[in-house]
Amino acid sequence: MDDLTGVEVAVWGLGLIGYSLGGELARVGQRCLIADIDTERVARLNAGELPFQHLPELPHSYREEVRAGLLRATSEPAELLGADHPVHVLCIPTERAGQIDDSVLRAVVGRIATESAARPLHLVIESTIAPGWIDSIVHRTMAGAGLRHGTDYHVGASPRRDWLTAPGHTMASLPKIIGADSPAGLQLLRALYSPICTEVLEAPDARHASLVKVVENYYRYRGILLANELGSALPDYDVASVLRLAGTKWNMPEYHPSLGIGGYCVPLAKDYLAAENGLEPLAAELHAAEEKLFTDTRNALRAHGSFRTVGVLGLAYAPGMKVHTRSPTVRLAHELAGQGARVLVHDPLYSDEEIESITGAQPLRFPDGLSDCDGVVLMTGHQEYLDITPAELSVHLGTAECVVDNLGLWRGRVPASGPQYLEVGGPGFYAGGRPGRAPGQGIDRDREFLAALPVEQVAAAVRRVTSLDRRHLTLELAGAARTIPQVADHVAELLGRRVESWSTADLRLVCALYAVGRAGVRLEQVGVSAELEVVTARLGELHADYLAALARVGDSAGQTGPGAADHPWWEVADALPALRDRIDRHYSRILEIDGQSYHRRELLLPAEEFAAGALPEGLAKELTDRHPGTVLPPATEVSALLRAATLAELDRHGHPMGLLETIMAAAVADPRHPSDHATLMCPRGTRIDRPGTFEKDDFGIYVVFNPAFRPSQYPGVGDLRSIRKAMYAHHAAKKARVAKKAGGAGEHGAPPAAPEDLGARGLYVNEHAHHRGHVVAGVTTALRSLMDIDVATPDAVTEVRGLTDWRLSRAGTRTEDRYRLHEYPSFHAYGRWIKVVVETALGAGCVLPAMLGEW
Repeated sequence: MDDLTGVEVAVWGLGLIGYSLGGELARVGQRCLIADIDTERVARLNAGELPFQHLPELPHSYREEVRAGLLRATSEPAELLGADHPVHVLCIPTERAGQIDDSVLRAVVGRIATESAARPLHLVIESTIAPGWIDSIVHRTMAGAGLRHGTDYHVGASPRRDWLTAPGHTMASLPKIIGADSPAGLQLLRALYSPICTEVLEAPDARHASLVKVVENYYRYRGILLANELGSALPDYDVASVLRLAGTKWNMPEYHPSLGIGGYCVPLAKDYLAAENGLEPLAAELHAAEEKLFTDTRNALRAHGSFRTVGVLGLAYAPGMKVHTRSPTVRLAHELAGQGARVLVHDPLYSDEEIESITGAQPLRFPDGLSDCDGVVLMTGHQEYLDITPAELSVHLGTAECVVDNLGLWRGRVPASGPQYLEVGGPGFYAGGRPGRAPGQGIDRDREFLAALPVEQVAAAVRRVTSLDRRHLTLELAGAARTIPQVADHVAELLGRRVESWSTADLRLVCALYAVGRAGVRLEQVGVSAELEVVTARLGELHADYLAALARVGDSAGQTGPGAADHPWWEVADALPALRDRIDRHYSRILEIDGQSYHRRELLLPAEEFAAGALPEGLAKELTDRHPGTVLPPATEVSALLRAATLAELDRHGHPMGLLETIMAAAVADPRHPSDHATLMCPRGTRIDRPGTFEKDDFGIYVVFNPAFRPSQYPGVGDLRSIRKAMYAHHAAKKARVAKKAGGAGEHGAPPAAPEDLGARGLYVNEHAHHRGHVVAGVTTALRSLMDIDVATPDAVTEVRGLTDWRLSRAGTRTEDRYRLHEYPSFHAYGRWIKVVVETALGAGCVLPAMLGEW
């Protein structure tokens, strides 16, 4: 196809890529129809308006093209699947919650393959993808629908190059890379792009065209990492100035040390590349290096002062763009707040409510609010920050002690008579704030300390860290990424030798693992790092958090422990378990788990907020209505009512599943925490006296959906049957592994122990999907409670620890979809009520079914 006259090009996705492509094609007379599930965006475009508000003003509004009928949008994808739409350009998201995600690509290609009436079909991919997806997803899906490549369909790729933040560039001015898997596909790409791009360059095929974009982003990613590596390795140099000067060379781009990498593309370049066969370890190795470098940089920042009030300027990851995906500001704000600082954040593109929701910080008024801060961190180069004059800075920074400039944007503008000015990577930034201590300092002291300990004490602490089932984690060892079992084997070999014979690197590795084990935390709570400086800093932050929390409730006993700043790392590690015990008297510890990085942080909620409450009126009525004529205790006696109702269910039905479903349905619909679905995972009652021998079939997985939940609204989420199946397939097997590991060989009756890093209520929350099973199941964010149950039979009481999991889940990825702290107490109350039903049923000898409803 070398002529698109009379053809309306079908574009999938009304983001920046789809909108600007459709608009530019319409400007040269090519009709375009854009499909998107966001009805608001569709309505805006059809009204001649910009469909989104989070990006800079575009060179053209395309209003005239809309009026002329050349550009239109629809929220009904079926409109694109008729015989009159043979050309499909995919401008769809391939990132979700900060991770690469192929689910939308699979869904769209699958729909085109099975529903489009056009022949031949031309598929053009503008989205950034892993090159291997061309074969593993696109060709495989088309072939699976019975379509023949080269006859029934053609595939091409032309991944978009970003130009919004590059002054003077437009879509037309940037060379356009195209590649296709057939001559006809290449012909179509030339016809499509030549009218709107000045220069069109051909790659060997679609995979190579896709790889060009990945490599461009990967080069930039490695350049940013290298800038930080140089800054950390050369603390006595002004590396930022060196890199600026080096960037004047005609063939060398300029990079700058910074506090993190944000955005959709550059941070994920390693992951798109690592999707190729054999490159999987690359992403893990680079993630570990990235985490260490940016942790070192943030620690260097904090070493320049114990700021009481910190103003952070810029939430968006790039100037002029309302996008905070992977924004370094979010993590920095959390860490500073965790140290006890009052954090204020400003960004001209975000409302006060959005700033509070995203960062947990208070909004800052710029520039007047700077006068309330003793520390200021400039993160993003918004024009509003660049326009402020040195004289204005002098007035508003009057009380500040230090200004940290992430990218050197205020270099030379902060008055010399004012606060200390530090550019990340600039003079004195790393030298004055190297994390922990300089290499070599204290090594002899560490070696002496470790050598004096019983070997079994060290081994036990390390085993606590390395024995958990976390096959997804890697640590850096001898310059390469190693799995946790490989690290455990290496440490076991070291412990068979004298400490004096260990290398410095091995000594620091064992010290770090020993500190984590003694502190009673997981690697995920110290940044998935075995770097002693990183571990020391993270334990110190947790130590400070605990002391501040105890001070808030007037508990001064914890204040007598060692301070993180002036005591050896092992004393801080040893002090944490005792502080945690005191914390658990006053607070409920809630563990927040990030599915992108697996990092964990603790949230504290006052224990009194979890006081036992009455059943909601509607739920109490439902329970009594289920058994007319049966005398039940009053609703105020919650446990007695639930036990009586459970026994009544057993008498009538032989199981309590109807009662459980009623409680779970009430939890899903409760306006205090409305959710998409609820899940209960618990022992079924088979071999209940021997939990250490549980197999997959000994667990039941029960899912109840909110009637308003529509899985098709969310990319990659399966139907209700698929969700139930995905939850059972993953979690029943996982629970069985946990049970056997805890039971141990020869101790099959031993009850599994709950993880030590969870608080007394076993509460935690997942943010972002951990794996594809979570995506299919619509679990983007989840409230979870790992419950203990005590099964009382006439012969004995069996304690089953950590194998009953109660959760509420939401599938949405918006910030407002995240669960909030105030939702935990009522969620936990439903868990207590479910626990009564399960314990009563199992104690009566009931064996629960494996599933609730049919697959």
